[in-house]
Amino acid sequence: MAQRPVRQMPVPAHPFEGLALEEWILQLRRAPSPEHRYRALQAVAFLAEPSQAAGLMLPALADGDSDVRALAGRLLGKASAVADVTPLQQALTDVDPDVRFEAARTLLRWGNSETTGPINALTQLLDDDGTQPLMLAAIVETLRGTPAGRAAIVPRLEKLLASEQGEVREETTAACIELGSEVAGHVNRLVELADDEEPLVREHAVKTLGRLGVVTLELRAALEMAADDEDEIVAAAAKESLSLIVDR
Repeated sequence: MAQRPVRQMPVPAHPFEGLALEEWILQLRRAPSPEHRYRALQAVAFLAEPSQAAGLMLPALADGDSDVRALAGRLLGKASAVADVTPLQQALTDVDPDVRFEAARTLLRWGNSETTGPINALTQLLDDDGTQPLMLAAIVETLRGTPAGRAAIVPRLEKLLASEQGEVREETTAACIELGSEVAGHVNRLVELADDEEPLVREHAVKTLGRLGVVTLELRAALEMAADDEDEIVAAAAKESLSLIVDR
């Protein structure tokens, strides 16, 4: 019995090839459904030239749907910066925390000279007990990318280092490496974190302990114990930190 020929279905070149860029732009501006505008925003980010993408997406920061606004803020961070960042600055006071976060992160990624607004927006989210742990970790990661942001982390270290969420401790201890002696007041907590359940936290903690400029019996003991850590990267970091304090 002859077999039926297998019909070859065309494979899409990309998920947005069904419409031209101009049609996606119209959907982004006029589609009544938030889901359609969300999809159109993704298409515009994918199809538009980097030099024009931001200009096309900025108006979406005023969309009536918070998910669309947050996506716009996030995708703008991957586009080329524009001179007029007014829509992003206005989004720093959005009612939705995701929108505020994405707008602040994009402004900092774009290297906007006015960092006070974005950093204030991020630190307000840090201080809000309702902020989700994953966002807290992303906020710390964003803040530690700038000198002013790192300075904003310092007065909040006690709370962040004591977080129950491993992701938050990871990003905070990573910031501590860069802060160095500025976190000397938290040496006891960092000694505890040298034995944290998360390998990355242990690695960051022992690296920081070698850069604090202070040596205590507890600090040295923590590094000596970490030098035998089951994680090779943690053990190597601990040995390096021990070598840094040997002459102190």
